[in-house]
Amino acid sequence: MRDLFTEARYHKSLDGAVLTELRERSGLTQAEFASLCEWSQQYQQQLEIPEIHEVRIKIVNSIENAFKKIGVGNEEVSSNT
Repeated sequence: MRDLFTEARYHKSLDGAVLTELRERSGLTQAEFASLCEWSQQYQQQLEIPEIHEVRIKIVNSIENAFKKIGVGNEEVSSNT
């Protein structure tokens, strides 16, 4: 399976399809996950478009923290197993 994040020099690349898969496996709606990340459902919807998105580290940290809050560890977020 593909990684959720891939690192670049000043940002990270986020795979929208993988984000959707992990969120759905966690049983959360876009609105619920967006609330955990402290952004709008509309922004969450944009991030879940099945393509690669270039995002700031702050966005990556918010996603990782949201998954931690619901008991998904960094290993699963990083390796998607």
